Amino acid sequence: LTHFLQDSLGGEAKMLMFVCASPCDADGQESKCSLEFATRVGTVELGGAKRRGDGGTGAVLKEMQTLLKSSKEEASKAGGEREKLEEEISRVREEAASESEKLAKSLRETECSGKALLAAKEKETAKLLATIQLLKQQQQQQGESISSLCASESISSIC
Repeated sequence: LTHFLQDSLGGEAKMLMFVCASPCDADGQESKCSLEFATRVGTVELGGAKRRGDGGTGAVLKEMQTLLKSSKEEASKAGGEREKLEEEISRVREEAASESEKLAKSLRETECSGKALLAAKEKETAKLLATIQLLKQQQQQQGESISSLCASESISSIC
């Protein structure tokens, strides 16, 4: 920690350290180590701070700016890709809705034409049944006519 803070310590700088110690037995070892470290820190004498260039902050700042710039570029690329994907999803949804409408219309037309065809076949079947019934009646009448003729005495020899 002191190595990390060495550029900030010294000269007119003041240092304050907080140590957290727990009364729990389970945390006893950690509390002991924290207190020993605080004791060692208390014995450190601070000398005048030596400046090394910009204190190393310039390189860190430059690295952070580079990271920020690359993050912004990646975010803008991702944003552009996201917009493209959203447009593609919208287009696919519109196509699906259009296809669904076409299929529903085709189904309704097929259903209507099927109903019309069924009605026409039912009419044709009814006509055929009526024709069959009429033919049966005619056949029955012809049979009765032949029987009555045979019953008459003048042509009984033919029958």
